[in-house]
Amino acid sequence: MTTSVDIREATTHLSRLLERMEAGEPITFVRAGKPVADLVPHLRTGIVFGTLALLSALDGRR
Repeated sequence: MTTSVDIREATTHLSRLLERMEAGEPITFVRAGKPVADLVPHLRTGIVFGTLALLSALDGRR
């Protein structure tokens, strides 16, 4: 179940909302009862250095 939080309440309780979001609870910020943003966890992806250079080199060989 998504929790809807008014923007004013969010500014007061941001730390608590972040903890709830990290625990997996979806949070939606609302202004005047209308959704304006979702609080979602940051997704980390593995970065492989040199991939772009390798792809460019292979593309140049065609």
